[in-house]
Amino acid sequence: MQNGQSTKAVAEYRKAVEYYKTDPEYTPFYNAVVRENSINAIGYTLLQSKHYPEAIQVFELATETYPNSANGWESLSEAYETARVMDKAKTAAQKALEVIGKDDTMNADFKARVRQGAEERLKRL
Repeated sequence: MQNGQSTKAVAEYRKAVEYYKTDPEYTPFYNAVVRENSINAIGYTLLQSKHYPEAIQVFELATETYPNSANGWESLSEAYETARVMDKAKTAAQKALEVIGKDDTMNADFKARVRQGAEERLKRL
């Protein structure tokens, strides 16, 4: 998803979600189709390849799709920090800490690592 393809893919995904929301029998199927860990893995692949704007787009998509995911917000915070967008990095880290108590998708150890990452990032910022 490089060379502008991530932008197109994210736009098409958002368009599909909006289309399905117009259906009176709409149920949010996309959470079952596009897994959070898959979105996150794509985001980190882009981040490690120094495709920062694309990585941010993918992590933003993750937080839109899974708004109660502390890991999604923490990953977005990391991407913003790496891209030197510090105000948004701080906001995303704060959001990670805000939703972590409601996030029932992580075990205690993973939750502790996400919390630690967000807290340490806030100290740096």
